[in-house]
Parts: sequence; C-alpha cells; structure tokens
Amino acid sequence: MFAKKTCSKEDDTMATRTSEKMSPSKADKNAQAIATFQYPGLSRPTTRVMLGVKRNQSVTPELFPYRAVAVTRSYQETEGQPIVIRRAKMLERILREQPVRIQEGELIVGMKTVKPLGSPVFPEINCAWVEQDLDILSERSNTPFYVSEETKKTLREEVLPYWRGRQINDRLVESVPDQIWQADLRGVIYNYFTSRTIGHITVGYSKMLNKGMNGIKTDIQKSVSQLHFEDPNYIHKKQFLEAVSSACDAAVMFAGRYAKEARRLASTEKDSRRRAELERIVQVCKRVPANPARTFHEALQSFWFTQLVLNLETNGHAISPGRFDQYMYPFYRHSIDSGELTKEEAQELLDLLWVKLDEITLAKNSGESETSSSYPEFQNLNIGGLTPEGKDATNELSYMCLSALEHVKLPQPQLSAQISTKTPPKFLLRCCEVLKYGMGLPALFNSDIMVLGMVNRGKKLQDARSGSLNGCVSPNCDGKDRMASSGYYNLAKCLELTLNNGIDRLTGEQLGPKTGNSGQFASFDDVINAFQQQVAYFVDLKVQYDNIMRDIYATYCPVPFTSALIDDCIEKGLDWHNGGARYNQAVISGVGLGTVADSLSAIKKHIFDERSYTIADLKKALDEDFKGHEVLRLVLINKTSHYGNDEDYADSLALLTQKIFCDEVERHRDIQGARYFVNLLPTTAHIALGNLTGATPDGRHAGIWLSEGISPVQGHDKYGPTAVAKSVSKLDHARCNGTLLNMKISPQSLKTQEDLHKFAALIRGYFDQGGYHVQFNIIDENTLRDAQKHPENYRNLLIRVAGYSDYFVLLSHEIQEEIISRTKHGL
Repeated sequence: MFAKKTCSKEDDTMATRTSEKMSPSKADKNAQAIATFQYPGLSRPTTRVMLGVKRNQSVTPELFPYRAVAVTRSYQETEGQPIVIRRAKMLERILREQPVRIQEGELIVGMKTVKPLGSPVFPEINCAWVEQDLDILSERSNTPFYVSEETKKTLREEVLPYWRGRQINDRLVESVPDQIWQADLRGVIYNYFTSRTIGHITVGYSKMLNKGMNGIKTDIQKSVSQLHFEDPNYIHKKQFLEAVSSACDAAVMFAGRYAKEARRLASTEKDSRRRAELERIVQVCKRVPANPARTFHEALQSFWFTQLVLNLETNGHAISPGRFDQYMYPFYRHSIDSGELTKEEAQELLDLLWVKLDEITLAKNSGESETSSSYPEFQNLNIGGLTPEGKDATNELSYMCLSALEHVKLPQPQLSAQISTKTPPKFLLRCCEVLKYGMGLPALFNSDIMVLGMVNRGKKLQDARSGSLNGCVSPNCDGKDRMASSGYYNLAKCLELTLNNGIDRLTGEQLGPKTGNSGQFASFDDVINAFQQQVAYFVDLKVQYDNIMRDIYATYCPVPFTSALIDDCIEKGLDWHNGGARYNQAVISGVGLGTVADSLSAIKKHIFDERSYTIADLKKALDEDFKGHEVLRLVLINKTSHYGNDEDYADSLALLTQKIFCDEVERHRDIQGARYFVNLLPTTAHIALGNLTGATPDGRHAGIWLSEGISPVQGHDKYGPTAVAKSVSKLDHARCNGTLLNMKISPQSLKTQEDLHKFAALIRGYFDQGGYHVQFNIIDENTLRDAQKHPENYRNLLIRVAGYSDYFVLLSHEIQEEIISRTKHGL
C-alpha cells in the first residue's frame, strides 16, 4: 500500500455514449436503490430539489477522459513555452472542450464532467496509478469508480503514452530518497501529493462576487503597470500576470458556454415555466462570473462557476467554501428586500447549490483510497462564528444552511458551525436539533480557540476572526492563506520502534534510529527520551519529503486561476504554490495519540511504578501479538488508567505526546520559509496505518486500527461524554492547526427539548474548557448492524467517519467496524 507512488475535441456525442447503461460492479452495487432510510422530523425540500437529490444518490461514480485529453493536447502543443503560460493555456482548453450539460430542473448550472459524481483524470500530476488501476478501479473495496471500455481506450491511446516520464509523480520518485519511501511503505509516514496537487484552500469568494473577473483583471493590469524591467524577476512576474489574466478570461468563456447551452434548450422547451427558467439562466451566466454579482441567484451561480474551475484546474482536495453565510448574506438580503425572491425561493436555490456541491468527487489511487476512504471531497462550508470586529456573525442565512442540510441529506458540503461565547443559544440549539437526526452534521468548532491559535501562528486578529475551517478541521484565512497539509504521521509506530531499538516488529528490518535496548531502560524518562528521538528522526524525513514536493509543485504546477483569488499573489507577481499568499504555513497530521497515551500509561504504571512486569515481559507479549499472554493483555486493558476518563495519570501522557510531536515539527520551516505546525486528525489513516503497526502496550492487537484524531482509544472511555470532554480539553488545542474529536451519543438520550439543552450544555462546557472541535454520531448500533446486512434499505444513511460524513453502506467493512467499535455514551 505505501510503496513508491508510481506512477480531436470531445463532444456531446461522446458524453452521451460514456453515460450509457453499464454492467454491474462494486462501483454501482448500491446505485440501483434510491434512498430508503427515513430521517424522522426533518423539513421537506421542493420537488425540484428532491429530483437532484435522487439523481445524485442513484448515480454510479464514474471516470471520464475529457479533461485528460484536453490537457494532453495542450501540453503537446505548448512544449518549450514557460510553464505558467502552458498551465493557463491548459485551463483554457479544458474549459473550451469540456462537454457542457444542464440537467433537468436545474437553476444552478455547471458540471465537472457530464454526470454527477463523475471524476476527471489529472495526467500531468500522476497517471501511472490510473494506468495501473484502470481495469480494477470498479472492483476495489474502497471508493470504486466505473470505467467504460471507451474511456479505457481513450486514455490508453490518447493520454497515457505521452505522460510516461513527464508527470509530477515521476519527478517525485526520482527526487525523494529511498529511506523516505521505506518509511512510507512501512507505515510511519504517509505522503500526500504523489497523485494530487496541494489543496486545503479557501479562495477569496467574496472578491469574486464583489469584483467579478473583470474587476480582478483590472487589479492585474495595475500590477503589470507597476513592474519595472530592472526587477530581476520582471520576466517571471510578467508571465505570471499574463497567465492569471488568461485564466480569468477562460472562466468567463466557460460561463458563456453554459449561457449558450441554456439558450439552446430554451429554444426547444415547450413548458413555459421551464423556458422562462432557462432564459433566466442565460442572463445569469452572461452576467457572472465576468461581472460583480447583484442578486442571490447570481452570487450562487458565480460561486459555483468558481468552485468548478478550481476543481478543474487542479485535483487538490478540500477546496472549501469557507465563511459562506458571511459573503453570501448581502446578496440574499438584497434579493429578499427588493422582492426579487421570496424566502422560499431563496431556500430552494440554496438547496440546489447543496446538490451541486455534492456532485464533486475525485478518483484516488489505491493508497489514498485507504487513508482517505471517501467520495466526498472535504468541501467545508462554515456558518456562524465571529465578524472581523469580534461580534456574533450568525445571520438568517446561517439557519437556512442548516435547513438545506435537512432538506437534501447529502454528505457534501461538510457543514461546520463556528460557536463562540457570543453565539446565541438558539443557534447552538438549532445545530443540536439537526445533529440529533444522525447525519453527523454539522461539525462544531470553538471560534475563540480557533482565533487564538491563528493569531499565535502569525495571523492578524481581524483575518483570524474572518477565518474558516477547510478540509476536516484545519483553520485558514479565507482568500489569504496557503495551508499545505502534507500527509499523516504514525505516532504509534514511533513508539513501537522505541521499544525495539528502531526495528520494525512486523518485518524485522532496521527502520528507525538505534535509540537503545529498551530492556536496559532504567526509568520511564528513558522511554520518553528514546520516543522523542524516534519522533524527531521521522519528522525530519517527513519534512524532507514535503520540501522536495513543494519545490516540484512550485516549479512545474503553477495555478494561475487559484492565484487570482488569493490575496497578494497578484500584488507580488507570485503563484500560490510559490509563496504568493499573504500567509504561508505547512502542516503534518499526527495519528494515534490515544493509542500512544494509553500505551505510555501502561508502561509507566506496570513496569516502572508498580514493577509488576518488566519491559522484557512486555516486548515478548507484543512480539507474539499477545498469544499466550492473555492475562498480561487483560491487565493492560483493565488495570491501566486510560485517556478519556478524566484521569490525570493518562491525560498528562496524552499532553506529553502532543508536546513532543509539536516541539519536533515546529522546529522546521519549508523551502519558502513557512513554519510547520501539527494537526491531529486521521481521516481514515488510523485504519490503514494500524494495519502496518504491531501490537501496542495498550492491549491492541497487531494490524488493528489505531485511535482516531484526539479521541480516546475505541472502548477505553468508560465514564461518559463529560469525562471525555474534560480529558481532551487538557490538550493544548490552540497550539495545533486543528484537532478532531469524535463522540457517539445514544439516540435515546435526545428525545426531549430538555435533552437538547443538556446536549448543548455538554458542547458549551467542552468549549469553555478550551476544546476546539467535536462531532457526533447519534445512531443506534442495531441500525448500523442491520445496514451491514441489508444495505439496500439504507442507501442514504449518513455516518460521521472522521472530518467528513459519508454513506455508511459505501464504506469498507473495516471502516464500518471501526465506527461501530467507538464507545456510545448517554447524556
């Protein structure tokens, strides 16, 4: 799994052929059944919205070749030209040749491919994995995609041959030392960006809505006029600005193609109401994104075109809408106050945007499909929070977004509610009301801790207050930031190597540094010192990989359209990948904190405090995966203080683990001088990395999942959600660039209005103690077990996995079992 990461114009006729009836596969095993699981008590959407929801829920995720063909032809024709110019011409060709399609009943238009949940291919990044997986992509257990024979033929004949030796992945494989790939292969680290570009970004949507592409081009012209030929970077800056201007033109052209398609459909539409809707779409698409939006409809459409172009320029994940209710509210208010829309019509438009956001997905290589097993693309849409002046930012649109979630019941966007000390109680209660229906949404974030942490990491106060969450739990400044989260780091594997003098227990190979024979450790401090050395060694390797990767992307993969929407890129004449953003930082994601905390607690208590066992006893049991050592395993599980129970003995070791990791990561800077920081989240890497980690001193068997995020070890938290909250709040949340806490609450605990108030009080109490984030699964285990047996009855059952929700029946069996294993609490 963690081996080296190997790596004619398309028309509507082809689009139709590739969408024809397909043979059954794992990719469409659940697509035949429309949603049958009923969420009680939710408000109802319009018929039009329900049409879009059912379309998304019944479709089979599919791979399409259009983008790949356009990119290949563009690169072939532009060889020898500056890379930033090539990238702009590439984008223009994609947007000119991408088939356009308006689906039945749509009012917000634009598609990434020709069907919902369709995935393009990004051959310039890594098509080696596509070539390798093309015949098995529809059959793999994690996130399968259907691939038609025609698509296979097109890719094999027109795309793949050109890119051998030319893709970003080839440069990474050539440049990264073998010892880093070995650490990746053995599950100490997992490196992103071998098949995807850098993501985790929230662009300046407000800039787009208020200036339009024409206004941004005016800014570009101003920067060009201020260039001086004596500047040593004059040529590079001028080429960059020309490329950004071309990218803006391409986005306007793309919208114009949809205006033309809407006009064509209107000319043959017999239903007068639908014809009027299509004619309105024509006018909206002619207006935006070229010009500033005026109405709510125009603003939503401009936003959506922006989101589409961003997702076609690169395949970076977590391209997030950010503070949606803040930048959209003035347009909503204008349309309501002017009488242009009723509130019901505005809600329908919002619901329809939710449906469009759910269409975004991307096929992944096999390794990433294990560490990030999801069809959703982590598009994090924020509501609530603070204004730049520090006041409560909740508005009417905040509540409407919650209603949109209720109406569509789709996994995307990932809705996050920012809660501050100034948030009105009724907003938190409304969030709790939606949460109780069991979709795992919205996630809840402490705005005050988020702002404190961002300021501590160098952001201005007003920018931090205007910040948002992107991806799972990572804060950033909307339209001003480059926050590159680069992969996962297995803290539990480092502890394994600590006890084995750097030797991988599963392979017998020397993987880490020799930090001493653990049998000769005289004190618990010796264990901690050796652990710190292992952590430092692999952090160095991870940063080395990251810096090589960042240099390659800065050199070979500029993003002119993205850069147009990030503050200071145009002013500096620098691409987003090359340090053009106002703020730059790098992030490494730690996995297995709870596993390490409980393991250290067991070592400290049973070996050094009580001396009831020796390290030799423990090592022998771990080497043999506790076979013949069942009594010792039960002692480790049942006679040890565990993180998550408000016991300082174990909780202090969780904090120590965080400190060691943060200390080592924060010593480093990337090639552009950006500081490294930690976040603590797993996506589903705690399962994939657990597969490569031997038995651990907390009683965990070899190959079993690790703890996830900052949550306690599954099943080790025994004293309820308040004890969990107290334990977890002892961590230094403001120091991390995001921490992720999952809780599972019994639905029986949320039957009455009084129960909702108790639920809200739990969240408030956690945030008052300094907690940063919490998300909930509120569902009965019997329901999940029945869904495993009868998936056809639960096609739309949403579950919180990590920093995202997804359909339970589409998750692998191992992920389903990990979710079920989490402790269920009452209130």
